[in-house]
Amino acid sequence: MKKLRLGNPTQKSGARCVKNAVRLFRSTSMERVRTREKQIKGEHMENLEIIISLAGTIIGLTITLLTFLIKFIRSKKAKRVAEQLIKVENAILPYIREAEKFTNYSGAEKKAFVMTKACKYAIDNRIAFDEKNVSEKVEELVALTKQVNVRNRAETTTAGTSINTWL
Repeated sequence: MKKLRLGNPTQKSGARCVKNAVRLFRSTSMERVRTREKQIKGEHMENLEIIISLAGTIIGLTITLLTFLIKFIRSKKAKRVAEQLIKVENAILPYIREAEKFTNYSGAEKKAFVMTKACKYAIDNRIAFDEKNVSEKVEELVALTKQVNVRNRAETTTAGTSINTWL
């Protein structure tokens, strides 16, 4: 607490006391106001820190969620495309077998036949048709069937000779 000053000796003592009391009250009330302002600023700073940390957390979670959703949607689309390609590939096999029976046609004509049938299958089943992938798959399956046919022919000829040698 502050000490009271005596003030001017010519003033009456009662007036001097009141004047000193008013000065003391003003100084202490100003100190209280300043102290309260510091407390309020401190509370606001704490609130501001909490708000900033919450905002950072929310932004981080939002970015993580969006990243997950984008990857999930892309993988879902990729899965659907892969499933559709498998359906078309499975539908191609009978068309290739049918085209192999065409003895008077060239390889390009047989491939065109298979591609046309595969395209029609894709349209009928509402499947996105990727001509490049289907064409590669047709060529791959034709090459595989040629290898299998060569092996089968070799086995039958060796089996035939071995049977002849036994007789």
